[in-house]
Amino acid sequence: MAYRFFRQAHTASELDSGEGMEVHPVSGTLMRYLYYDVRFRRFYALIPEGAWDPNPEQVWEKRISEDRDVRPGEPLPSHWRFNPYPCKKRGKRRV
Repeated sequence: MAYRFFRQAHTASELDSGEGMEVHPVSGTLMRYLYYDVRFRRFYALIPEGAWDPNPEQVWEKRISEDRDVRPGEPLPSHWRFNPYPCKKRGKRRV
């Protein structure tokens, strides 16, 4: 079951860079399909219109952090629609 609180402390810049996250917590997009812009501390996606589009559209995601550091045990921010952290997968049950 997914947890709805932070298990470890994070700085605002760590949250914005998506450290340890599998999906974007606001949009639900997989992080491997997003690019990170250090200047704006935001992720964006490139959406091509065709296979050989020289100028793909750049779609910006919302910021992840609320410009504050978090401590363990704090609840996830209310603007997060998805839990971005991977859950432990259960191994095969041995009988």
